[in-house]
Amino acid sequence: MSIFLHNCRIWDEEGFIEGSGLLIEDGKIRSHQKGKSQLPTNVILYDLHGYTLLPGLIDIHTHGVGDFDTKDASVEGIIKMRELQAADGTTAFLPTLYPAPIKEMRRTMGVIREAGTEGHGAEILGVHLEGPFINPVMRGALGAAYLLPPSVETAKRLIEGFEDLVKLITVSPELEGPELEGIDKLICWCVENGITVSMGHSNATFDEAGMAFKSGAKGATHLFNRMRGFHHREPGISGFSLTEDEMYTEIIADLKHLHPAVIRLVLNIKSRRRILLVSDSVRGAKKKEYGAGPVFLPDGTIAGSAQLLFDGVRNLCDIGVKLEDAVTYASYNPASYSGVSERKGSLKSGYDADILVVDGALNLKGILIRGKWINGRENE
Repeated sequence: MSIFLHNCRIWDEEGFIEGSGLLIEDGKIRSHQKGKSQLPTNVILYDLHGYTLLPGLIDIHTHGVGDFDTKDASVEGIIKMRELQAADGTTAFLPTLYPAPIKEMRRTMGVIREAGTEGHGAEILGVHLEGPFINPVMRGALGAAYLLPPSVETAKRLIEGFEDLVKLITVSPELEGPELEGIDKLICWCVENGITVSMGHSNATFDEAGMAFKSGAKGATHLFNRMRGFHHREPGISGFSLTEDEMYTEIIADLKHLHPAVIRLVLNIKSRRRILLVSDSVRGAKKKEYGAGPVFLPDGTIAGSAQLLFDGVRNLCDIGVKLEDAVTYASYNPASYSGVSERKGSLKSGYDADILVVDGALNLKGILIRGKWINGRENE
């Protein structure tokens, strides 16, 4: 089936293309064109009345939404997560696992793999393992009983058979493993097996972060949150992430995990190609009773966010960030970081037709995933 979206403006990496249109065939963007004269026969036309087209968002750090969470290890629950994420503008994501017994984490990965082939909704690109190689002192809401010292053998037991699924892992670079095995061996093993390594939940110093970077780590998990505080004599991971040009940096933009002034500081320092907007959403996200900021444990510990990724885009725009930049942080950059930049994160010809239609107030007016409307617009 071919469709043509016209009378709209189209996001690209540097701004917007005014008054253009997109031809979509077989789930892919076929071409950009302004007129209708060279369209194929039987194409379905959609006049978008000047709305803006954005690439679908990609969330690399999300645990749950609504009544569902990865810790449930339920095929039905993961499918519902896919549907709820898609309905809010996230068209692809990495379900993020909490530390748990290895057997349980493996079962959850099996469930996610199965759920990714059934039903409809946002595409599962793989999984993000937020642990178990985490410093217990900086665990936050993560279960202390399931944190482990870094070990290649343990990683093999955890990941064997899921090498194609595990795309990202968060580790604490200051940890030492059995018999003083350095975490550098674990990082190198992950990189050799195609797994991106991020540093987080960590008390690492600036130098320890630098050593992990040299071993292959390339990101910082939810910057400033659950990591050594920035100090002018010991800046830690946060200082390393901000000053190393090649480091990617996750930010949560619910405006509570990070003060708006801190967000502006990060955006002023980092290259726009190295900022990753994430939600860190958990069960309860988008439910009215949880509000629009963090979700807390009974003891007051922040356990994640009640917002999804498009909420973060809106929040950034509310504090003065350009829409084209906010979308870069939430789509283009995570596509590059998670290894799918050849087909996602852009509205170029040949890319998956994962598209958001928004009005001037950033209300979602339509969502396509691989060229199919998911919100009934095809019946208009």
